[in-house]
Amino acid sequence: MIVTIQAVEERRDNVDKIYSQLKNIKTIIHYDTKRISPFNAFAEMLDIEVKDYRLHLQDDIMLPNYFTNYLPYVKKEMINRKIDVLSLFAPQRKYITEQYKLKNNYVEFLKKL
Repeated sequence: MIVTIQAVEERRDNVDKIYSQLKNIKTIIHYDTKRISPFNAFAEMLDIEVKDYRLHLQDDIMLPNYFTNYLPYVKKEMINRKIDVLSLFAPQRKYITEQYKLKNNYVEFLKKL
């Protein structure tokens, strides 16, 4: 599994903290210099070729303790569900709450790239 981190320059300290928790995990960090939109930066990152399953994070994510211990389970879920890219991102808090109430662990983002 490869972890990608979508970032902006002013959150470099956050990125350093996230990266420090990803010991021994191949990680690609992309700094958005165009600043068109977060979704545009996400689409740009999809153009970076990855030959494995991709877990996509943003620079403001809060990772749980021992996060890397869970990655084998996340990858297994991705393989079983045929998910090539899993982004830990939701466009709105309301959307997260609605999906949680529906007992959905994974939801496809419906906006087309």
